[in-house]
Amino acid sequence: MARYARRNEGMVRQEDVWTALARDQVGALLPGFGREPVERMAALEPDARARLLETLAHYTATGSVKAAAASLYCHRNTVVNRLQTFREVTGLDLTVPSQAARALVLFADRRAAPER
Repeated sequence: MARYARRNEGMVRQEDVWTALARDQVGALLPGFGREPVERMAALEPDARARLLETLAHYTATGSVKAAAASLYCHRNTVVNRLQTFREVTGLDLTVPSQAARALVLFADRRAAPER
């Protein structure tokens, strides 16, 4: 787990690195796993990509549009619109738990984690 530690962030906890571990393990077993959604996301303008990945992090932390909006300091409709845009770009619906898990694994380390 130590290789997944970020500088100056202290102890590495399982809950902080499971997505990156899963991504690397699945990638080793299934080459090309999730390539298309990642490539489509990478094609976005950097600010748009950052907003969607930030929304991914905040929404999946609770599964609540209201809580994500509060933590992102935006209107709930903004979160709903971003979730829709994420689905259009990646083909993954974050409101479906299995697809949200896949998105977390695919975009591990590419997103800003919500503050605790």
